[in-house]
Amino acid sequence: MSFLSKVRKRLRDIIIGGSKSKPFVAPVPWGMYPKTESDVGAEQNTYKRIYRNEPYVRGPVGAIVDTCIKSGWEFVPRFFDIKVPKGRIIKVRNFFAHPKVQFPIFLRTLITNTIVYDDAYIECVKNNGAKGIYVLETEEMKIKRDENGNVAGYVHREGQGSWETKYTPEEIVHVSMNQMASAFYGVSDVETIVKSANLYSTAKGYNQELFDNSGIPTLAFLVRDASEDQFNRIEKKLKEIRAGDNILLSGDVTIQAISGINKDLEYVELLNSTRREMMSVLRVPTIAIGYESKVSLEGARVQLNTFGFRINGIQQVIENAIDRVIIQLFGESYWDVRFELHEWVDPYVQAQIDAIYLKWKTIVPNEVRKRLRLPPIEGGDDPVSDVRVRSETNEDGMGPDTNLNEQQSERQDRDQETPGKLREGEIAPSRQKERGL
Repeated sequence: MSFLSKVRKRLRDIIIGGSKSKPFVAPVPWGMYPKTESDVGAEQNTYKRIYRNEPYVRGPVGAIVDTCIKSGWEFVPRFFDIKVPKGRIIKVRNFFAHPKVQFPIFLRTLITNTIVYDDAYIECVKNNGAKGIYVLETEEMKIKRDENGNVAGYVHREGQGSWETKYTPEEIVHVSMNQMASAFYGVSDVETIVKSANLYSTAKGYNQELFDNSGIPTLAFLVRDASEDQFNRIEKKLKEIRAGDNILLSGDVTIQAISGINKDLEYVELLNSTRREMMSVLRVPTIAIGYESKVSLEGARVQLNTFGFRINGIQQVIENAIDRVIIQLFGESYWDVRFELHEWVDPYVQAQIDAIYLKWKTIVPNEVRKRLRLPPIEGGDDPVSDVRVRSETNEDGMGPDTNLNEQQSERQDRDQETPGKLREGEIAPSRQKERGL
């Protein structure tokens, strides 16, 4: 059998099956991004346009970024039971705290790119002892792969020009949250709301045109029994007037609208619907950006708790990215130094939590002061038992600066039945007869 005959037979067995046919194994490894790199770049430019132009995308993204870094960060040992040389943590902390690194701006840019594109690239520079970190433009980055489909490097092509910079895998930290079936490029949440964002933009464009025309729909003027001269004069006058101008016509003239008006198109509901879709995909509660004010206390608590889960997930991804940056800049021996973004908690709730932990001697005052970026105080490393909470008058009627133990004692005393004194909500016997009780 000739070579071509063998090839044809093999293809026939693969397509229609055969007794000796074997499963077809694709030469492309599992997980490779199914689209071309040009498709990826075009999509990322679309995400950037939506982020820059749509307020209900940029607002939620900004709220996520602010919340992620609001409570601060620190560099700590990876495990509490493994001792880390103190100088190692100080060295890492001093590098990221240097003003030239601009770490707060670096963090904001990194989180923004991770959310908008689900891809962020950190350049780690080491040159004769000097170190630096930079967030590169995501839409200008391409991933190079070898013949086995593994990451062989990265290419940064600046703008639309042909100038490009090549990086090895050791020089770049690639950050992604949702890779799904792709081992290379992420799957952005913004991809899900592209149609909603375009529809929202179209609706806003209609709204703008409506205001430009003073809310006047297109009208048809039906003129009966008019001479050609009269018709020409009316036509000339209609061309001269602007939307909203008044016009006086005489004779048998009928005016009829031939296009929908604002109420007919119901574009306000369309705006609300697309707005809800965008915010639900980004998983940001309406109260986080000040969009909705009429929310019950319980509803607000549920929204903020759900938002907290979203923030914690993003913080874990960013923490892992900075941990990899530390290893690439300082070496594998620094694996035991961990970057930690403080968990976001409502300040009032956090104060109550701290008071409980202090009362039960779980933490000491200097630990609280460290988180608040305050200097330690003398005796602050010793547990305390006399905890006082500074707050408004609460539901128990206790005033500010009240000892927690005193609150509990007075609450128990007040709950005991006192002769001759009515408790809250109790009805006097003289009134019970009047109400038929």
